[in-house]
Amino acid sequence: MIPVLLHGLVHRMRKITPAASLKLCTLSISLTVTVVAHASMGPWAAWLSSRSVQIEDGQVVDRSHFPVDRTGTMLPLKNLAVMQRSDPYWISAKREFEAPRPATDARTEPRIWVIYGGPTGAKKIALTFDDGPKEPNNSETLAALRAVNVRATFFLVGKMVRRYPEGARAIAVAGHEIANHSFSHATLSQVSYEDASVDYMAANLAIRDACGVTPVWCRPPGGKRDHAVYRAASRAGLKTALWTSDPLDFQQPAQDVLLGRMVRDLQPGAVYLLHNGARQTFAVLPDFVRIAHEQGYEFVTLSELFSEGKPSAASARP
Repeated sequence: MIPVLLHGLVHRMRKITPAASLKLCTLSISLTVTVVAHASMGPWAAWLSSRSVQIEDGQVVDRSHFPVDRTGTMLPLKNLAVMQRSDPYWISAKREFEAPRPATDARTEPRIWVIYGGPTGAKKIALTFDDGPKEPNNSETLAALRAVNVRATFFLVGKMVRRYPEGARAIAVAGHEIANHSFSHATLSQVSYEDASVDYMAANLAIRDACGVTPVWCRPPGGKRDHAVYRAASRAGLKTALWTSDPLDFQQPAQDVLLGRMVRDLQPGAVYLLHNGARQTFAVLPDFVRIAHEQGYEFVTLSELFSEGKPSAASARP
């Protein structure tokens, strides 16, 4: 806009000298850069920043530039992932969804499970990692857990499992639990019940082919859910697992801030939401594990967390 206005001004000033014209052009470029720079910290922050952050396969490509407002508060990221309807796994899952089923009624419909935290009778906690098994993130996460001798639960994206099947197998071989983070990593609350069901089912197929296990748990991308998403999980034979602690490791907070958030949320039955490849998490894991062990906590997988009891009334929601 500014260069256009100054260009028009130059044309209206018939007697302007070449030197003056050059100065005006230089000024226009300088003003344009200044306006854009200030706009990113002002009212246009959400508009500009949401378009400058690229998300690929559910993961931020350029983690050095998160959208923030003038106070430094992070703005919501846009999930640009779309349903992978042309993928062979998606097609197979859709065929399975559409296959005739025995007539059911309310008494025989699969129960909907939604958990936030585990039983509070024992000092057990579960670390969960979303968004794998993309490399090199996956190998780095496994190495960090191996260094502290902790097993965790990995919520894997089906299309990433298809691309990196060896990564999914490495998780299983290391003794971690594998769970379902959808196939497409699209926002399931914005699609139909059928599409959400098929997406979960497609991820089940991809995971089973890659490492021979069928997930028990699922987690909707971004935690975006409604009752239809819960029903879709149940239709795919899954239980929805959310969390009691989200320390926002994907924002790359300072290590002391991240560790403080994680220690603050220590409680029996805690479920931590972490992310595959978050290097800040790797850095604080040794201290967090040490502190948790000093307080008598044991690290377990999600299924192990529920093996000796049911979730508390505050944690299990129909």
